[in-house]
Amino acid sequence: QVNLKEAQLTLAYADIRAPISGVVMQRLIEMEDLVRANQQVLMLADLEPLLARIFIPEKRMHQIIEGQEARVLVESLPEGMFTGRIRMISPGVDPQSGTVKVTLEVPDTSGRLKPGMFAAVRIITDRHAHTLIIPKKALIIETDEDDVFAVIDGKARRMRVELGFVEGDQVEVLAGLAEDDP
Repeated sequence: QVNLKEAQLTLAYADIRAPISGVVMQRLIEMEDLVRANQQVLMLADLEPLLARIFIPEKRMHQIIEGQEARVLVESLPEGMFTGRIRMISPGVDPQSGTVKVTLEVPDTSGRLKPGMFAAVRIITDRHAHTLIIPKKALIIETDEDDVFAVIDGKARRMRVELGFVEGDQVEVLAGLAEDDP
C-alpha cells in the first residue's frame, strides 16, 4: 500500500507544463525516455510578435531609438516586406565587432514569418515628405559641384543644385531646381 501511494504521488507530479504558450519548435526526447526533474524536453517559441536581432555599427548608434520604425524584407517570401519597431537597444557595444545589438519586434498576422529566416532590415532614421527627388545618374559628374541639365526655353542649361538625402539611385534636391522644371 505504501508503494502504491508513493507511485500515485509520483504520477501526480509527472505532468509536464510549459512556462509559456507557443509553438513546439523541437522535441528533445523520445517516447518512453526517462525524464529527470528540470530536464529540457521541448523547445518552444512564442511567434507573436516575432523578434529579430540585428547588429548596428557603433557610429550609427545615435540614429536609433526605441519605438523607431523599421522595414524587414524577406526575399524568400513573395511580397515579403514587413514593418517592425525597435523594441530594445543593448546598453553596451561589442568590443570585438564594434556593433550594438538591437531587437526588433515584427508582428506577422499572416503567419508567414518563421524563426531563422534571413532578412534585410532598413531602419527608418528620417522622413522627407513632399521633396523633389531625381535619379542619381542625372547629376553631372565632371566637376566637384552638384549640377544637372534642365531644358529652359528649348535649350539645355546647366543648373547648380543643392543635394540632400541620398538613397540608392535617387537623390533629394533641396535647392536650385523646381518640381515643374523639365
